[in-house]
Amino acid sequence: MSLALSRSSNLARRSRRGGALPHAKYGVDLAKVPDAYIEPFTAYRVWNWTAEGVVSLNGAPWTPRVAFEAECHSRDDWKSLLASATTEKSRKWLESKEHFVPNPNCTCGMYAGINLKHLIDISYIRRGIHGEVSLWGRLCRHTHGWRAQYAYPKFFVVPTCMIPFDITEAKRRLDMLTEFDVDIYLQPDREARVGQERIPLWVKDFGYSQKGLSWLVEKRKKWYAPRALNMETSSGTANL
Repeated sequence: MSLALSRSSNLARRSRRGGALPHAKYGVDLAKVPDAYIEPFTAYRVWNWTAEGVVSLNGAPWTPRVAFEAECHSRDDWKSLLASATTEKSRKWLESKEHFVPNPNCTCGMYAGINLKHLIDISYIRRGIHGEVSLWGRLCRHTHGWRAQYAYPKFFVVPTCMIPFDITEAKRRLDMLTEFDVDIYLQPDREARVGQERIPLWVKDFGYSQKGLSWLVEKRKKWYAPRALNMETSSGTANL
């Protein structure tokens, strides 16, 4: 799956700093996980899906077809302190605190859970749309899974209760998700569960799925009945 750039020698210290690491419970042997990946490493995460786009739970925006690169939220403060240092000793001490993202002694990085079951267990899954995410670059273990340098969605799962009732807004929001060029699935049930049915809504390299659109029409026609919305599918045009 990947080429290791380095291996962790600080697992015990990291565990003490952040509490017990949960990875073994979900089948991950941390002794085999390096501190950095060249090839993508698969994890699971949740995003907020707003009228403006896809954002992390802390509000950081994700851009379609562009890798998300994590930044240290303390970097601006660090640069200000460094610029205002009045002694050589304080300047050198501050310079020693500069670090790559993520860093085991900081909270920076792009956060992701271990897998779907993990996010269900810690109740993060209810906070938005969810799906697998590719991580690469530097990688830190964390009590909530991982903190990574780079990331990009592998697919999105959209709980149908989160799709706007207004058909024009629903189309705009769904089209916005398709710009990421990854598969999109519908989650029919309100609560996420491991192994539950996922209905394909948009398929990479093909477009909207007739199956997914038909399911939405059937389930939502009592809301959308007076109006029709054209959406391009891999086999033609469907009405939502």
